[in-house]
Amino acid sequence: MIYQKDVIKAALEKTISLNKKNIDAYLGLATWYFYVPEILGGSKSKSFQILNKAISIDHNYTMAYFVKADFLKRTQQNKQAKKVLKALLNIKTPSSVSGGIQDKANAVNLLSKL
Repeated sequence: MIYQKDVIKAALEKTISLNKKNIDAYLGLATWYFYVPEILGGSKSKSFQILNKAISIDHNYTMAYFVKADFLKRTQQNKQAKKVLKALLNIKTPSSVSGGIQDKANAVNLLSKL
């Protein structure tokens, strides 16, 4: 799918421009930046900036925390990943569609691996 990277990025950016509070679009764009090779426009630091923006828009969206923790783990930033997972587990009123149930279960699992 790398040949469609620009189309995917443009669609995510357009979605965000139409709805500045679409957390899922921010997560998609952060994932795009994380996995696309730097030589083709990807950027781990840009990915984390976008994740931080998503969390600032909705502090209770558990999936944003989980994605950030997963990316931190993948970049060997385990101490920071643990902090993010603990913050996720402390969210009292999750705004994720699932109510945060699956995200919290995934967080416990990932935390056990750190």
